[in-house]
Amino acid sequence: MMKEIWGSREGLCKGKGGSMHIADVDVGMLGANGIVGAGAPIAVGAALAAKLDGKGKVAITFSGDGACNQGTTFEAMNMAVVTKAPCIFVFENNHYSEHTGFEYAVGTQLDIASRAEAFGMKVWRADGTDFFAVHETMRELLDYVRAGNGPAAVEFDTERFFGHFEGDPQRYRGEGELDRIRETRDCLKKFRASVVSAKVLTDADLDTIDAEVLDQIEAAVVAARAAPRPTAEDVLADVYVAY
Repeated sequence: MMKEIWGSREGLCKGKGGSMHIADVDVGMLGANGIVGAGAPIAVGAALAAKLDGKGKVAITFSGDGACNQGTTFEAMNMAVVTKAPCIFVFENNHYSEHTGFEYAVGTQLDIASRAEAFGMKVWRADGTDFFAVHETMRELLDYVRAGNGPAAVEFDTERFFGHFEGDPQRYRGEGELDRIRETRDCLKKFRASVVSAKVLTDADLDTIDAEVLDQIEAAVVAARAAPRPTAEDVLADVYVAY
């Protein structure tokens, strides 16, 4: 499925100090950038190329409650509707744009999806902390857009556990807020509860997976610390993509 989807992501790893300039054209990842709201126009361009190509590809752009306020995002949504571009706008509403609560920044009925509706596209809303809800919702969106209905949008309601950046004191949080969302909105806890109750996996199965993943992370950290320091020549490594 990855080779049938072209995507663009703005602000990848935003708030955790990660790289924002990652691309892998071979799997349809056109690249991320650090400019808020800049992913949407890229995705619309890719969607129009896919439409002309006629092979059923779909472009997907991911952004959040910050990028939804950018003019570039508005222009991209309008252009997608006008041209019936096969583009999906995914908005991850984690309730904070840097340090500002979304209720102060999003005026359209306090949800982002209404903004996409205003441009004339069909929208979905789903729980972004529920793996199965996200999976099913995205399947509906892909089917709808691939059928030639033009663009669509979805707002996934989720809540972040960490701050906008390392060291963020998060004084904008309400009292007890972090404790509440860690208890009720943890996607891993919800996934565990769902698959265990459905008898798809057991707690022991999931504990084994957790242990294996932690071992892999530990091994990666050990290997990274033991690796030789980069040289001046390494500065140009993996900078430019080869087409």
